[in-house]
Amino acid sequence: MEKILVTTDLSANSKPGIRFAMQLAKQRNAELIILHVFYVLKATSWSDKTYKTYFQRAEKNIQQNLSSFMKTIVRAPNIPKVAFRVQLTHGLDTVESILAYAEKEAITYICISTRGAGMIKKLFGTNTSDLIRRSDLPVIAVPKTWRLKPIKKVLYAADFKGYTRELRKVIAFAGPINARVDMLHLIRNDEHIHEITLGKEFNHKVHVEYKKINIENTVVEGIDEVVKDQKPSVVVFFTHQNRSLIDRILFPGNAEEYCFYGKVPLLTFQKAD
Repeated sequence: MEKILVTTDLSANSKPGIRFAMQLAKQRNAELIILHVFYVLKATSWSDKTYKTYFQRAEKNIQQNLSSFMKTIVRAPNIPKVAFRVQLTHGLDTVESILAYAEKEAITYICISTRGAGMIKKLFGTNTSDLIRRSDLPVIAVPKTWRLKPIKKVLYAADFKGYTRELRKVIAFAGPINARVDMLHLIRNDEHIHEITLGKEFNHKVHVEYKKINIENTVVEGIDEVVKDQKPSVVVFFTHQNRSLIDRILFPGNAEEYCFYGKVPLLTFQKAD
């Protein structure tokens, strides 16, 4: 059985990510895990026994807060009825703790809310963009403006480099939930691929969309225009993880850039080099 992991910092901004994960878990008939990462500091003057007592008390309080937080979500109208379990994990590095837990539990998809970021955070990373860069697992970044709805259409932003391998992963996501797949390519020439060929190859209908690039716009702006027009449920990017910090500052990746202002959940996979 698949496992979907969604993280929360117990803030209102994290609720859309949880709602999306609940919707996805329902459509995929998957197990849902709600994860909160916490860290309890130890005063230098404390003995191990004192710290253990303090830690256990803090952990119990956080567990109660997490349970209460989830009750406010499940009581809301139209929330999907799915079974879930809440988990705590202790760690100083939030992203590292999420990835370690995901590996231990054999997670299929990681969901996390994103709230946008200012320029400094955009350059040096937030938990969402850091998770996208570091995760070998697919990550779904859910904007705080997302409203609960069924997942019906997936827009895959392709660059025609290894698209066959990538499309298999997209269809593995879309197929079990009976979602339509639209394959978008921003072009400067007349390079085309036929939908019929793709449909036969993958046993799933793939709609191919081509959009001429406006040289005054970035790639993300071009994709955003199509998103506004087609209103997909999810946008899919494949992103490189092996770029240096300087590369990321000067040339932000499309997935990292999009997650800061996109209005649609963003599903990212690691791109093969």
